[in-house]
Amino acid sequence: DITLSRMLPLMKALGNPEQKLKIIHVAGTSGKTSTSYYISSLLKLAGYKVGLTVSPHIECINERVQLNLQPVVEEQFCKNLEEFLELIKNVDPEPTYFELLIAFVYWYFAQEKVDYAVIETGLGGLHDATNVANRADKVCVITDIGIDHTHVLGNTLQLIATQKAGIFYPGNEAVMLAQSTEINTVFKAQAEERGTTLNMLRVEDYYYNYLDIIEDLPVFQQRNWLLALNVYKYISKRDNLVSLTAKNLLATTKVHVPGRMDI
Repeated sequence: DITLSRMLPLMKALGNPEQKLKIIHVAGTSGKTSTSYYISSLLKLAGYKVGLTVSPHIECINERVQLNLQPVVEEQFCKNLEEFLELIKNVDPEPTYFELLIAFVYWYFAQEKVDYAVIETGLGGLHDATNVANRADKVCVITDIGIDHTHVLGNTLQLIATQKAGIFYPGNEAVMLAQSTEINTVFKAQAEERGTTLNMLRVEDYYYNYLDIIEDLPVFQQRNWLLALNVYKYISKRDNLVSLTAKNLLATTKVHVPGRMDI
């Protein structure tokens, strides 16, 4: 029962905190979490306060609520969660576990007045709980698409891609690396239909310019990092952020993504 119908009254009860945030919304099949970490690292090194939510958590639930790549400490997490639960105790219908956590994330990031909130989707995009974020200045990020959650999203790449493109809203800017023709075609059509500007980049146009920085990363992480870099470049130009040095960029490739590069 993946739907936004439970999220809308929940967010309204909280004063729609998602409307107070500059959001980078990350959807896709592979690489969502890694790309989200890289984007957060780039923004953090530029001197900004960054909220990050990823799923699933690997060791502790507070990994889902991070400030500047650090999970909120348990005592603070519990204190704020208690306050949050009091605010929504009379909301009907009752949210699911994931919906409750996403609502908490949006509320907490608004309370903390983060400069940017990097939000990883849970499942799909169109009906995902994170997709209450619909401000025109939202930046959408699409990672590599594959076959996943076919019982919900459909059993073809085209159907799955259409669901992921559901995070596009009018006025949004979307960034993705070019993939297969069947996937690219879906995102181009969805962007046009939804009033989103799509930046579809070829990895080979950037790879050799940053080879010294990414050469120690495995190939799949090279794609994720280059995607994250182009997201940062767009935001940097739009919001007049600082330019990062080669040393800064290299540091962002070292960010630890739990459960992704561990034995």
